[in-house]
Amino acid sequence: MTSLRTNVENEGETGEPYFRRLVLRSVAHIIRLYSSSLITECEVFLSMLVKVTFLDLPLWHRILVLEILRGFCVEARTLRLLFQNFDMNPKNTNVVEGMVKALARVVSSVQFQETSEESLSAVAGMFSSKAKGIEWILDNDASNAAVLVASEAHSITLAIEGLLGVVFTVATLTDEAVDVGELESPRCDYDPLPKCMGETAVLCISMVDSLWLTILDALSLILSRSQGEAIILEILKGYQAFTQACGVLHAVEPLNSFLASLCKFTINIPNESDRRSAVLQSPGSKRSESLVDQKDNIVLTPKNVQALRTLFNIAHRLHNVLGPSWVLVLETLAALDRAIHSPHATTQEVSTASSKLARESSGQYSDFNVLSSLNSQLFESSALMHISAVKSLLSALHQLSHQCMIGTSSSFGPTSSQKIGSISFSVERMISILVNNLHRVEPLWDQVVGHFLELADNSNQHLRNIALDALDQSICAVLGSEKFQDSASRQRGTSDEVESRHGDLRSIECAVISPLRVLYFSTQSTDVRAGTLKILLHVLERCGEKLHYSWPSILELLRSVADASEKDLITLGFQSLRFIMNDGLSSIPTDCIHECVDVTGAYSSQKTELNISLTAVGLLWTTTDFIAKGLVHGISEEKEAANQDLCSVPKQMDGEKREEKTLSNLDDQNHSIGMVDRDKLLFAVFSLLKKLGADERPEVRNSAIRTLFQTLGSHGQKLSESMWEDCLWNYVFPMLDCASHMAATSSKDEWQGKELGTRGGKAVHMLIHHSRNTAQKQWDETLVLVLGGIARLLRSFFPFLANLSNFWTGWESLLHFVKNSILNGSKEVSLAAINCLQTTVLSHSTKGNLPVAYLNSVLDVYEYALQKSPNYSDNAAGKVKQEILHGLGELYVQAQKMFDDRMYGQLLAIIDLAVRQTMITHDNYEIEF
Repeated sequence: MTSLRTNVENEGETGEPYFRRLVLRSVAHIIRLYSSSLITECEVFLSMLVKVTFLDLPLWHRILVLEILRGFCVEARTLRLLFQNFDMNPKNTNVVEGMVKALARVVSSVQFQETSEESLSAVAGMFSSKAKGIEWILDNDASNAAVLVASEAHSITLAIEGLLGVVFTVATLTDEAVDVGELESPRCDYDPLPKCMGETAVLCISMVDSLWLTILDALSLILSRSQGEAIILEILKGYQAFTQACGVLHAVEPLNSFLASLCKFTINIPNESDRRSAVLQSPGSKRSESLVDQKDNIVLTPKNVQALRTLFNIAHRLHNVLGPSWVLVLETLAALDRAIHSPHATTQEVSTASSKLARESSGQYSDFNVLSSLNSQLFESSALMHISAVKSLLSALHQLSHQCMIGTSSSFGPTSSQKIGSISFSVERMISILVNNLHRVEPLWDQVVGHFLELADNSNQHLRNIALDALDQSICAVLGSEKFQDSASRQRGTSDEVESRHGDLRSIECAVISPLRVLYFSTQSTDVRAGTLKILLHVLERCGEKLHYSWPSILELLRSVADASEKDLITLGFQSLRFIMNDGLSSIPTDCIHECVDVTGAYSSQKTELNISLTAVGLLWTTTDFIAKGLVHGISEEKEAANQDLCSVPKQMDGEKREEKTLSNLDDQNHSIGMVDRDKLLFAVFSLLKKLGADERPEVRNSAIRTLFQTLGSHGQKLSESMWEDCLWNYVFPMLDCASHMAATSSKDEWQGKELGTRGGKAVHMLIHHSRNTAQKQWDETLVLVLGGIARLLRSFFPFLANLSNFWTGWESLLHFVKNSILNGSKEVSLAAINCLQTTVLSHSTKGNLPVAYLNSVLDVYEYALQKSPNYSDNAAGKVKQEILHGLGELYVQAQKMFDDRMYGQLLAIIDLAVRQTMITHDNYEIEF
């Protein structure tokens, strides 16, 4: 391969080339063997060899010299000795640097040759033949011009091989330094520090500092001009070897320059390559060549694909040491990601006219599939990186995204689309890193979520949506990790270990949930707030049972939403609350249930959406059912043992003992509610219902009143005496007084229904039934509900309530209200008041549970009512009188055994009074008629 003689006979006759070859080989051997001892002589020899490459000598002579220089460069031992003896000695000439510059000059000369394209094609052929293990030979009938081109190509090939030899020597020496411990491996599992104190390490750093720029200029030139697969692969191997060595040596400037140069060969944008600048750029700078316009037909050549593969190899090898240099890599990967997802991108072998679907289905899309897989694997491998390296990678992604965020709100068209594409790429890769590092998410969480919050505050709607979606995925990923899976494992180990484990979980759980609260309170954008609440609902639905420490923060957020003025926000917030109250109460710590009740009360009281208020009142009923479950266990056993009546209530002390025994299993699961906590929670619910019972909206207050009395009716048998006393004096009778007062003082003016529109220039209103068209009539309806609720309580629990202290006082107040209602109230209220007494007396007189005093008091009320209203004759009064007389008849039938002589006389007197009043009324009617 080195013999390119054109005239063997002439050469043999003169003997000069043969003689010079012998001389050069002798000099080369002397330099290899005695450069350490013959310093001056070898320096002269090397300087002369370098000068020969500048002289206008025959090509065969230059080729002989280049073969000698190439030999020095590819031999690691020789090159090391030469560099140590000469370049690292201030007294001697930098002969290795001179050799490299001479080789680079030969390579760069190709751009000034008239036959440069032919020479480059021949160079590619030589590398291809070498890769196949065969000798590259000219045809026998080749012309003189072809021989000249081949000779020039041979010299260029030797120069390239020499430069690659230097590159691989530096890489080999760097690996040796790592092996002997002078340098830290880039794959170490701890933070690698720049530690270059050994002899070999210092040598490598000196070689890189001295030679990198010359090597880079030459290799980038030949790589940009070459198309042969073999030469491209060989040069890219050199890129990879030298870049990795720079990374291990922490040579930042050479590392960044080689990365920037390599990235220029990764994405081929039509009509852009000729205008690209070859200036080396530092990390963080914007590279126009990486910004792919998705509307262009992007063609990835084999060179682009191999350059991308090389870039991935470098990134995998140096992921722990790239640091700020990650930005250069990520800019290219973002452009690649846009190309992969662009319908206009293709590889060179595939026609650009074919559709993406056709390319994929035909199997000719393998390059994109492989590159996409490599792109994903790079970030999945972050699980193997040191934590500081992962932070550097995240910082670079943040920097890339932040660069593209500038101007996205004001710019339109392809540029804006490219920027958003890069931001989307950065966000997706941040999520990928987070998902693959869930085992150590704590030190990474703030960095990742901080950028999402920054994006969520952007004026661009698309970016805000990207941020919200990313935040949703990230929170669910962390809460769905193994760290939050096994609650039983939290209790294993010593007390200190358990406490430490709980502390760690508390810290990470609160950190994961807190961005939702921060985002909601820090923004005034309704759509961002709505997105935050949607995320919260999603998190609760998927991971709510795994939460423990963050409930106060969640409930505080939902409480603030109830005060919002936007209907959509209240609706979204209430969806989360409804999920909590219906499905999540069992997983909430008992000390947070009181706050759940308060939040539910806030949604019940809000005035923006009526249906939400009504549903929230229903949730309070659900809450009381959950709270009362703490006493369900053991109730049947208690009743059998005590042989009590269905209406009786167990004493508080006995109930506590039984609760303590029957709820031991629930205590282990943190689901039980103690007696004191349960009482407080029930009273909290009752207080809310009492407050809502005075709401100005009839639908809300009526629903609250129904809920209160239904709750007491359902769980009254589980309440102690003291609780019943509190309920009666703090909630039941005050609610009756409030409703009575409002019914007496409310306006009697007729309401107009909701305006539906206009007709003939006049407003058209919805019709309201005459029985509900004033505030007073609405309050009368509420009062009827209160009386009905009291009637149900007395019917169910009268024997137990009658034994309470001061119950007679409450009964007397009820009797006073009934008297007043019969005389002054509406027909509905009067009938409800009579029914309240009648139901109580009738339901218990037959069972023998009704004391005679209560029966006498009812008869007194009826007699008083008829005595005080002898002259009323309207239809409503007549209906009330009929109800009283009908009630007396039922009373006598059911409680006949309890009647004594006085009661018989009183009954007859009441009937006589009613008959006489009827006769008087009839006479007056005839006279008037």
